[in-house]
Amino acid sequence: MRRALNILVVAALVLATGCAMRAETELKKLKVGMTQAEVEKVLGKPVSTKCVRFPAYQRDYLVWEYMMVPERKLVCPSEGAARILSGVATLGLSEIAWTHAQAKPHWVYFLDGIMVYAGLGFDCSQPNTCTIHEQGSDLSCR
Repeated sequence: MRRALNILVVAALVLATGCAMRAETELKKLKVGMTQAEVEKVLGKPVSTKCVRFPAYQRDYLVWEYMMVPERKLVCPSEGAARILSGVATLGLSEIAWTHAQAKPHWVYFLDGIMVYAGLGFDCSQPNTCTIHEQGSDLSCR
């Protein structure tokens, strides 16, 4: 019985670590020039889509937003030990909460249906960064 419980705890931890996409790992799979269908095949459907314009450019980018956990090294061994212990004690639920709390918006940019860039998303509410525009009914930017 104890062995089965140990296997269950380890399985829960393994499953919990896979709940959120890791930004660096996933974005490395993308290549400039990919089509929207190719990006969707790699990353799946985006959480949201939007049209974004940056001050220096005269065109809107179609942006697909994904929530991903930025790559981060453990600061010290005690952090890793604390995460493992809390993960075991909560059967992996704390690890799920931790990964979702760490997730940040990452954007994939398209022009004319072709991917041109992917990276951490911008906060367009900050002055002079970007503006978000309406999308057309065909999911393209006007």
